[in-house]
Amino acid sequence: MMAGTRLEANKLVASEEGREVEKLMRVIGQFITSCSSSMRGPLKSIEGLVGLLQNRNIYSEDELRMFLSHINDSTQKMENMLDGLEQFLENSRKNLAPQEVDLTELIQKIFHEFSAELQEHAITPRVKVEQHVKLYTDASRLRIALCNVIENAIRFSDPGKERKYIEVQGNVNFTNCSINVIDNGIGIESGEESKVFDLFFRGTERSKGLGVGLYVVREVLERMGGSVTVYSRRNIGSKFFLWIPNQLKTGI
Repeated sequence: MMAGTRLEANKLVASEEGREVEKLMRVIGQFITSCSSSMRGPLKSIEGLVGLLQNRNIYSEDELRMFLSHINDSTQKMENMLDGLEQFLENSRKNLAPQEVDLTELIQKIFHEFSAELQEHAITPRVKVEQHVKLYTDASRLRIALCNVIENAIRFSDPGKERKYIEVQGNVNFTNCSINVIDNGIGIESGEESKVFDLFFRGTERSKGLGVGLYVVREVLERMGGSVTVYSRRNIGSKFFLWIPNQLKTGI
């Protein structure tokens, strides 16, 4: 009887693993197809602009700078696509690796990495963290999630607002860690909040990538046993709620 029960349990595990592999292969296929299609536009744009630059003597300096700016935008689009694919694959194949994390330090480092973009958009970064116990979690995955949410907030900042900000609030207790990323950017259209985590969803023309970043955030956090939701109002701003368990007992 016990042998039969064990056999059924093994079959169930194998079936679940098979479904996970099938899901992974399906999403990878979507990634490759979409990347292949989406990269043709930027590549054609670069090809055309390089052709124009070969006859640079007939163009003014302002026109040449504009051509170079367009080339930079096109290469950035392709880089964003590849970054999203790399993060998704890394999350899919790596096991969880909990370690002690100083949440304030992690957030400050991420803001420092985006210092040029924050300065360019005149955005003030703010960090407010309450951490009275150690946080044990997968630092690499948490960093990926926070980077994508913060980068999204920068990209969709509101140029019409004089005082732009991104505030990251954190609270760590014995059982979990909650993080709120708040901005006063352009916000999300009503009814589209749940869609922003869908693969390849792009809400506005300002999206330079494939619509992968927030999908990766959800996948990463769910792999960690956590979750992400968002509340947003158009032209007011957005608030992303990230939650992960504190693997404190694992780390001890």
